[in-house]
Amino acid sequence: MLVSPYTEEKVTLLKVLEKTYARELEAEELLTKFVRKFLTFEICPFNEAEVEQQMLKFEPFLESTKNSKTHLIELFRQMI
Repeated sequence: MLVSPYTEEKVTLLKVLEKTYARELEAEELLTKFVRKFLTFEICPFNEAEVEQQMLKFEPFLESTKNSKTHLIELFRQMI
């Protein structure tokens, strides 16, 4: 479970992401879901195995990518 207070900083970050990466977010429904969840909820259920499986479709997390496990660990570290 992730706990993060809902702050003005999160609102601003979400607006910047939506403006800067509108096409990317529109093209990747899963990515949009994660971004919105992390930036809008104060308490998020977190299933590490499920997130890992879902992230495998993105290049930084592919097993063929150098340091893919490190990228995943860093993602989880940022989420906590």
